[in-house]
Amino acid sequence: MKKIELILFLSFLLLYSYNVDSQNKDWSLSTVTHLEDKITKTDGSIRYFIDPKSSTTARDSIIEITKGYIEHNLKLIGESDLNDSIYIVLVCNKDDMIKYAGGRISGISILKDEYVPQNMICCIPKVLKHELMHMIISLKWNPLIKNYIGHPDWLAEGLAVYADPEAEDLYDGTLEKAFANFYQNNKLLELDSLTKFPSIKSKEIEIAYIQSGYLVQYLIERYGVQKFKELWLGIDDFEKIYGMSMKCMIQKINKELDKKYND
Repeated sequence: MKKIELILFLSFLLLYSYNVDSQNKDWSLSTVTHLEDKITKTDGSIRYFIDPKSSTTARDSIIEITKGYIEHNLKLIGESDLNDSIYIVLVCNKDDMIKYAGGRISGISILKDEYVPQNMICCIPKVLKHELMHMIISLKWNPLIKNYIGHPDWLAEGLAVYADPEAEDLYDGTLEKAFANFYQNNKLLELDSLTKFPSIKSKEIEIAYIQSGYLVQYLIERYGVQKFKELWLGIDDFEKIYGMSMKCMIQKINKELDKKYND
């Protein structure tokens, strides 16, 4: 689905929103357009929509799990409270995402604007932490950027992968180990392919996610969150912030891993 079509779809989905009572004490049946098969509950500033066949324990546990995800992600970027209103729609599988987001994808995070009246995450449970990082960073840092035009894929997706590497199919215990394996087998992608990821139908897309996740991990853990924030806000000031081009940084990383894993 094209971006404008997706925005209009979600706008229609969110415009007609109210609850009716159900037999469950804490959860209500949803009558949000296209979400009538979900039950909903509001906890603080977050409104959840999940499968009504799930147990009460599972429903309540996802709320506690989400709180932990948010706390973890905020800590990674040196931020604290998140008070923005968010809709979280959890679906069972990628096939269900076709109905709610227009495509067979794992998840999507969209900020409210003139088309979409509510911040919204729609995803399978496996990638909720990943999508929450997209939402959190967008709410916390993007408003600070003048003339914002978006980030390269390696930076935006890499941060979300760093937040939750276990959601990636090619994760191999640690991002470093997975990255080193790609490097040793000549599977690392060129920088151009990280700036704009390959098609989701490409077999290289999973490598792009892992590779970008480790690059972000390296920058944050080696140089600190503050420099990473400067990069996020500056978008194209990599060499000024880190004292070398990104290409040279990648070469530096590869040499370190080559030495570490071949000694």
